[in-house]
Amino acid sequence: MARLLRIDEIDRIKEIYKGHQKVYNADEIWRVYREDIKDRINKDVFIAICEKDNEIISIATLALVKLPINKWNYKTSGVCGEISFVHTLQEYRCNGYAEKCLIELISIANSKGINYIYLWSTSIAERLYRKLGFGNANCPNSDTFFDNMISFPFHHWMSDDDFSYMIKSTKEVAVELGL
Repeated sequence: MARLLRIDEIDRIKEIYKGHQKVYNADEIWRVYREDIKDRINKDVFIAICEKDNEIISIATLALVKLPINKWNYKTSGVCGEISFVHTLQEYRCNGYAEKCLIELISIANSKGINYIYLWSTSIAERLYRKLGFGNANCPNSDTFFDNMISFPFHHWMSDDDFSYMIKSTKEVAVELGL
């Protein structure tokens, strides 16, 4: 059974969040993430969890986002749902926990009149998303893209000097790698 995370439980997801990120600065990203969602949880950010023996073993996030009006979202004034951070601990995968979290989030979106939900995925989870009614956006080579992409922290909390240094360093590495 999946349920929504309460704001007073936010620190319970720290380890699963950091495990999902797998980056050297996971503590810093967690700090920024926590600060960002603490006032948004169960308002425009919903986090579904599954637990076993009081441990969070699976998680998924739904963010309500405002996009330009299109044929799918015009009835909700452009508000859509974005599914992200779907993660199940390795030892509990393929047991339906992520599916339960996603069903909970889809139900929340439906209750808010949101009929357009999108997500990005590699082929590993494609079967699950199709089972839940998600279609294919026909993005050729998406696995290659995600396997080779460079992801940066959000600029809004970085100083201009740090951001410039990050861009400069990335360019240097890309040149060195022949990209």
